[in-house]
Amino acid sequence: MSDENQDRIIGGNIQALRKRLDLSQAELAEKLTRSSGTNYHQQTILRIEKGERPLKVSEAIAFAKVFEVPVPTIWNGFTGDSDSAAIIEQLTNRAATKSREMRTNAEDLQRALIELAEAIHIHGNNIPTETLEAAKDWVATDWGNTITADMRNILRAEHGELPNLEDDDFLALFAGQFAAHPEVDND
Repeated sequence: MSDENQDRIIGGNIQALRKRLDLSQAELAEKLTRSSGTNYHQQTILRIEKGERPLKVSEAIAFAKVFEVPVPTIWNGFTGDSDSAAIIEQLTNRAATKSREMRTNAEDLQRALIELAEAIHIHGNNIPTETLEAAKDWVATDWGNTITADMRNILRAEHGELPNLEDDDFLALFAGQFAAHPEVDND
């Protein structure tokens, strides 16, 4: 295999890993810069992903650290059980990060709703009825159910129409998705 073909394969592996984390090239460059202390730019990521620029060993180590995968995954892509464990660990870490972000956002929303409720109490008689009713709707919204409904709508958009699910049935839905993909080994 020629060096150029190998560079394209490695670039494709990096692109796949970046997309798994839902990162733009610029976001990946920023994470690499923070992680390694070496300046990375979006254009560098683009050239590596296209196979136009060879990857140095030190860079492969930095990429593996950011992607939370073994270094050989950078060269070989995902292969076998150890990579499957790395994928699961990476996605679990991503879910935990998003959960922490969501919790922070929920706390911010809670504070904003409390301030809004206090403002309604103090100033409610001095604002137009339409504005007051809209503000009350925001305060009265069941945000847990609203977010759950939003998540279901995202699933429907990505996976088609879903049955009417109770909150506890999400895992069963995903188990069904695994059964629908024979390339995934459930044993």
